[in-house]
Amino acid sequence: MQSFGSKELARELGLLSQENESPGTSTVEDLVSHGRYPHRGFFESVTDEDQAAVDRAIDLAGVDHLRDSEMSTLSGGQKQLAWIAMVLAQETDVLLLDEPTTFLDLHHQLRVLSVVRTLNEEVGVIVGIVLYDIGQAARFADNLMAMQDGSRYDWGPPNEVVTEQLLADVFRVDASVDSESPTGPHIAPQSAIEE
Repeated sequence: MQSFGSKELARELGLLSQENESPGTSTVEDLVSHGRYPHRGFFESVTDEDQAAVDRAIDLAGVDHLRDSEMSTLSGGQKQLAWIAMVLAQETDVLLLDEPTTFLDLHHQLRVLSVVRTLNEEVGVIVGIVLYDIGQAARFADNLMAMQDGSRYDWGPPNEVVTEQLLADVFRVDASVDSESPTGPHIAPQSAIEE
């Protein structure tokens, strides 16, 4: 990674942290257009190729109806989808998301994760997501890595990783796990395990 310049790295890797600030007067399209910066010089104008990438990203993120809306007028979920569209406009092969569903209502949580899943399945982008909601991770991920005290606890498909023992050891929760659910392992928490 050290051999990459910042623009070179941005053409290969999209990164979205959990908290982002955008100027309130920027529209969704303005924000998404910033995702094209790694593909052009600082003073170069937006090309037809850039505009096509912005249009694809806005469409894929499902925010076309918000294209001309100012970021300051959007809900938290709408803002997060706009930020995801910006990262999609980079057209990278790898996308890393840090808690993309934090502070979102359930509708927008599912919408964000569905968009990311579609991106992986239909566009072939490799996606890595940090999630604390083990149920969502189990539903949307092909593979999970559970961490405990900064070290890897387990790694693999959700049906193999999400176990009652994992929930007890890593999350300190007594819970039952139904691994037969069609949407991935279903977790039924019972109680917190005392320290």
